[in-house]
Amino acid sequence: MRQLIINKLRHYRVLMSVLVLLSFVSNYAQAQTDVSLTHSYKGLYNYVTTGGTLRSSSNYLNACSVNPTSTATLSGIPSTATVFKAYLYWANSGSYRDTSVTLNNQTINAARSFRDVYNGYYYFSGGYQDVTSLVAATGNGTYTFKDLYINTGSSYNNRYCSTSSVLGGWALVVIYEDPNEIPKRVNVYDGFRLSKDSSQSFNLTSLIVPPVPEAKVSVLAWEGDPDLGGTNETLRVNGTRLSDTLNPSLNIFNSTINTLNTNSSYGVDLDTFDVTSLISPGDTSVLTQVNAGPDLVILNAVVLAVSTGNADLELSKRVDNPEPNEGDTVTFTVELFNRGPDPAANIEIEDVLPAGLTLVSATPGVGTYTRNGMWMIDYIAPNQTHTLTVTASVNAGTLNSTITNVAEIMYVGDQFDNDSEPGNGVTSEDDYAQASITVSEPNEADLEIQKIVNIDGPEVNEMITYTITVENNGPVDAINTVVNDVLPANLLLIQTSGCQEDITAVPTCTLGTITAGSSKSYTIEAQVLDTTLGTVITNTASVKSETSDPNTSNNTSHADITVSGLELFKSVCNLSRSACSADADFKASVEGQPGDILEYRIVFERFGIAAFDVTLVDDLPLNTSFLANQYGATGDVRFVCPASSQDLDFAVTSDTYRFSSNNKASSNGVTVELDVTGADGLTRGGICNVSQLNAGDEGMFIFRVTID
Repeated sequence: MRQLIINKLRHYRVLMSVLVLLSFVSNYAQAQTDVSLTHSYKGLYNYVTTGGTLRSSSNYLNACSVNPTSTATLSGIPSTATVFKAYLYWANSGSYRDTSVTLNNQTINAARSFRDVYNGYYYFSGGYQDVTSLVAATGNGTYTFKDLYINTGSSYNNRYCSTSSVLGGWALVVIYEDPNEIPKRVNVYDGFRLSKDSSQSFNLTSLIVPPVPEAKVSVLAWEGDPDLGGTNETLRVNGTRLSDTLNPSLNIFNSTINTLNTNSSYGVDLDTFDVTSLISPGDTSVLTQVNAGPDLVILNAVVLAVSTGNADLELSKRVDNPEPNEGDTVTFTVELFNRGPDPAANIEIEDVLPAGLTLVSATPGVGTYTRNGMWMIDYIAPNQTHTLTVTASVNAGTLNSTITNVAEIMYVGDQFDNDSEPGNGVTSEDDYAQASITVSEPNEADLEIQKIVNIDGPEVNEMITYTITVENNGPVDAINTVVNDVLPANLLLIQTSGCQEDITAVPTCTLGTITAGSSKSYTIEAQVLDTTLGTVITNTASVKSETSDPNTSNNTSHADITVSGLELFKSVCNLSRSACSADADFKASVEGQPGDILEYRIVFERFGIAAFDVTLVDDLPLNTSFLANQYGATGDVRFVCPASSQDLDFAVTSDTYRFSSNNKASSNGVTVELDVTGADGLTRGGICNVSQLNAGDEGMFIFRVTID
């Protein structure tokens, strides 16, 4: 727009008072739409532009003259390319938003419309529509634009013509895809903003500029005047002012379309600049700045294309247990691999656990993993792999269900991947990976072993039998069940029964398959070797099978035996030659002559477990005769009793005396029952109470014989 004061000086027209003039140059911005990012594409893309004006003359000759149509040529789309996107913009002076125009005889209705006002009087409007299908059908060639309403009135309320503010123009931005292009990020920023003595910045970030960079920028603005540039009407990329033969560096908005080599696009600026020299390999951002000087212009669109890296990212996923049971934990491993050739940055991978799984932990090798299932990675070099492990528990109620866990790359900075597109959900692309589990019945057999022995307290040289029973508590059959049982050194194997290795199935007994809910048993027969009385011998057996066992606490069992017996100590004293009153008087052997009286002591002690119905037998020595009534009036035997409490009977035959509990002497013997207590504190008689001998019980019998 031309400022009124310049209009007066250069066109010699006085149109309004000084008060109106001062009002016109102040506070112009109302109801604007800020220019912001609306489209962003990454791939083998590039773009071309074209456009034109419906004004037919400059401000100097006739600022009010307009044509009904405008024609421009679109060129630069390679023959190997396809039109990817095409956007049509238009603008007009006046408050009426013309939302229906014509391009190549096809009616175009605005998807978005704009309007802004300067100083409350001067309205400008615009529109936008995606015309991809039209341009794809036409390609390079001629485009004719028409049917745009333009206010050229010169009355007080419609003074566009008299102030050189008439606007009518259009522009095409065409993005194409070409396999011969290098990967680029193409950003389109648009809006509808009146600008004067102001600036706006557009920063393209998340880049990694490749070793061979390429970049260009285009700006679409309305109402730029060639003679009002001033000192700060600039377009900068990374701080450098842009210019060419049509666009001075300080008057960039000057009614030119440099791709058409025209400086007569009155009120329309659509200029494109190659800015490759302003970026460097490895740059991570490109900053574009638009500055409006004293000339009031309407900024409508900025297009920026910058080459990006080409990083072929691949995603894989595996699970450690594809057939878990309910309650099990499973671990998913996700691997991101970069086949290159370039690095990639700012990668976002979505890995959300599906229903049926509950997160236990997540460990990223690099980056962070959020609770909502996003793995964020700052950087990955070519031929590098990053790993994420996610551990989850299998929920109850999932039996027989298949659960699939998916991971997908959702975003990758500005790096291009030639065989996949982030976030599109296409399972065949290599940025998509999944792993499944099928929740199954537990393939487990809970084996329980029990070992028992038939005699708890065997005596030395006695035979014992161990019985080993293995029960399968299920839920599945136990395959190749084996019991391991190593006999202790003081047991001698006699034979086994019930094993595949019979009769010597020690230490290994193979029981084969034990079906769920059933059991198998086998026996081990052994002999107790000469061992110290009271020794506890522990024999342990353990079981296992090829089938997993969820409960190993019942896989071992043991049986204890205590080597038992009655230990006897027999001594003698020659009463005819000694008082036999002290322990030292009694010896293992003594000398005697016929007629001498010998006194014998038999001391006994019980080891091991308790004994019942005990019988002690002692043959009289040769050439001796039993002496009765040696202890008291009728006492045949002197007793020192143990602590137990049952009757003990004593019998003497012609050559044998017998002590027994709960076993009265035979009829051919002599039973002697004496008084209980004597003056010396020793119990005398047949009430010695030893029918049960417990471990540790001790006693003594004393009797006399004469040497024949």
